[in-house]
Amino acid sequence: MKMRTKTTNLFLLIPKDAIQIIGIDPGVKTGIAVWDRSKKYLTKMATLDIDKAWQLVQDYYSKDRSIILIENPNLRTYYGKNPFQKMQGAGSIKRDWSVWQKRLKDAGMDYIPVAPQDFQSIDNHEVFCKWVNQHFSRTSVHSRDAAMMVYKR
Repeated sequence: MKMRTKTTNLFLLIPKDAIQIIGIDPGVKTGIAVWDRSKKYLTKMATLDIDKAWQLVQDYYSKDRSIILIENPNLRTYYGKNPFQKMQGAGSIKRDWSVWQKRLKDAGMDYIPVAPQDFQSIDNHEVFCKWVNQHFSRTSVHSRDAAMMVYKR
C-alpha cells in the first residue's frame, strides 16, 4: 500500500452549497468519481476514455449544485524515484488536462484545479473500499484517485 498526503486550504474554495462534487483524474484512462454531500456517499466511480468521461460529467453536473475538482499535472512538485519515466507519462496527462480545461471552460462549468500531492492516493482496491466504507466490485487507480479528491469534501 502506497499513500501520499498533504493538507491544503485548497478545499476551502469548494462552495458550501455544492451538493455534488465531481472528481476527475485526467489521462488516457480518465478516472471519474461523484461525491454526494447530502448522502455522504460516493454515488459514481468509473474509469473511461475521455469522451465517455466527458459525457458522464455532463450528465452529473448541475450549475447550482455541483463543483468539479480536476487533477492538474502542471502543479506536480514531486516525481518519485524515477523522475524521467514519470515526466514522460506526464506529457500525455498534461495534454489531456488541457483538453479537459478547454471543455470545462467552454461549457461554463465551475472547476478547481488540484495538485496531485493535495490528496491521498490509495493503490490497493481492498484498502480503498475499507477506507471509504463502501464496496465496489472493481476500481482502478484512476477512479480511486478521482474518488480521493472528492471524498468527504
